Amino acid sequence: MKAVAKDFKTQHLVAWDSRLDEGLTLIGAEPPIDKEAIQDAIESCLAKLRRNEDFSKISNKPATALGTIWGWTITSAFQWKWKVLEISTDEGEYDRVCLGICDPEMRYMYSPEELFPRMVDHPEIPGPKQRFAAIKSGNLPSAVPGALVDLGQQ
Repeated sequence: MKAVAKDFKTQHLVAWDSRLDEGLTLIGAEPPIDKEAIQDAIESCLAKLRRNEDFSKISNKPATALGTIWGWTITSAFQWKWKVLEISTDEGEYDRVCLGICDPEMRYMYSPEELFPRMVDHPEIPGPKQRFAAIKSGNLPSAVPGALVDLGQQ
């Protein structure tokens, strides 16, 4: 997999803003928000999604909205940036476009909108609180600037 990170355009900001509002409603939070403390609320909401609790009155894609609020905590706490990620296969063929977050040196990326639905289906993979802590502590795999290692696949 290879990724190219590009800046947001207006249509991306509209989608992101809507998901952010939904995510805040899902976890019952209002600004100002402690980015580290809110990880517990995100974990709790993720557990509810795994139990198939109905959030249809708040969001038609609650896992995606939850991922957006988590991504916002990362960008706010660690100076990561929201980007449009163009993903291609290892063979160079176009695969998909998604919203994601990247560290300042573009060593790492996450696509919260893809990661969180996967976390709902696979509770054995590291959760949002563990991933937040790994970024905070710098406990990430070695990568060169520009590599855009997808941490969501780890």
